[in-house]
Amino acid sequence: LIPMGLCLRDIRSMITGDRPPSLWQLIAPGKPPEKRQRFEDRFKSGNYLVMLDGLDEVDSSSDRHRIVDWIDHQMQTYLNTPFIVTSRSSAYHLTPLQQVGMVLELQPFNARQIHQFLQHWYQLNNANLSGEMKTLNQTANYRTGQLLAEIKSVRSVANMATNPLLLKAIAQVYDNLGKIPTRRVELYGSLCDVQLTDKWPTTSNHHQILPAKKSVLQKLALSLMEQKTNQFTGDTWSQILRENVELFANPDNFGGLLVETKPEVYEFAHQSFQEYLAAVEIKHSQQEALLIENLQNHWWHETIKFYTEITGNTGVIQAALS
Repeated sequence: LIPMGLCLRDIRSMITGDRPPSLWQLIAPGKPPEKRQRFEDRFKSGNYLVMLDGLDEVDSSSDRHRIVDWIDHQMQTYLNTPFIVTSRSSAYHLTPLQQVGMVLELQPFNARQIHQFLQHWYQLNNANLSGEMKTLNQTANYRTGQLLAEIKSVRSVANMATNPLLLKAIAQVYDNLGKIPTRRVELYGSLCDVQLTDKWPTTSNHHQILPAKKSVLQKLALSLMEQKTNQFTGDTWSQILRENVELFANPDNFGGLLVETKPEVYEFAHQSFQEYLAAVEIKHSQQEALLIENLQNHWWHETIKFYTEITGNTGVIQAALS
């Protein structure tokens, strides 16, 4: 099968417009009629694997319904073509596909998988070290055992460790700090510090630089949440910075928190970092009303959860209960 991958957020405006294109029109725009026909014939014969990513990243409920209807229609049109659609579980269950043959949900790691992941993690980290393989493997096994003991000693950490992304964060933070935060928000905060410090070597003014860098990322994260997008360009970056432009001119200096997905287009390495940092900025700038306005908006749900974890009993919880 020939894989064809599309991000739904990139084609959202076309799909939700007055005249949504067919699948092959999206993938092969501007082709002459004879080539388009050949292309569509191949689709109908089942030569392609269509992968549609990020249904949950479409924030508007009405738009998501229209996109789901469009996907269902394409599945009916190209019956021999296999489709894979990805989404967070909560968003998918709100707007499920009708034509889907199988729903698969990512399962939490079990104890064996956690052990296996951490062993591979330390082996990979040791790969760059010099020394005998036997000794390096013994070191990896010893450190894995140490970290597993720490994870098992605190139930909240053990629960977080079943998530691959959070398990990686736990390993990174433990490696750098020698301890594991027991709450999710503390883990994300420590991970941000570790990532930013690793990329930016310690200097005499390190303690001033780190808060400034975090402040930039917080403002960026909240701006992206308000724009209902994950991606930003150099222009957006410049607008967010305003000051400290020379110091932070390159998004590449922001550790593993920002990644360049295509030339001059960036996003947070995982959407949860954007949601966490936006929650921190909302607390800092006292914009709780923004979350109360968006209680029914799925796009804001993880940020709301982070915010209530950070602040405790807040007006957001009272509004939700009302």
